[in-house]
Amino acid sequence: MTRVDILQPPFTDDYGGLCPICHRNDGMLNVGKTHWTVCHTHKVRWSIGSNLFSGWRNETEEHWERNSKLLSAYGDVAPFLYPHDDDDGGGGDSNRS
Repeated sequence: MTRVDILQPPFTDDYGGLCPICHRNDGMLNVGKTHWTVCHTHKVRWSIGSNLFSGWRNETEEHWERNSKLLSAYGDVAPFLYPHDDDDGGGGDSNRS
């Protein structure tokens, strides 16, 4: 059987952006169909869009109320994104050396 390691927060791949202070993130929270990436350490958030991922459809109003309350205490920031090589169309792997 093949073992698959599942990433656990904090993430350091910049898909969805990273905290501009520590260059990590603690995952995503949904409020309705709006997706927010967060850094709990620095209490910051940034929206990555709306209705991009279907997981919000499996959540309840209670999830969204809890997430909204948590996010209301966080500041809005522009996420950090690693620079990508121009020769790969900007979609390179940020964990490459």
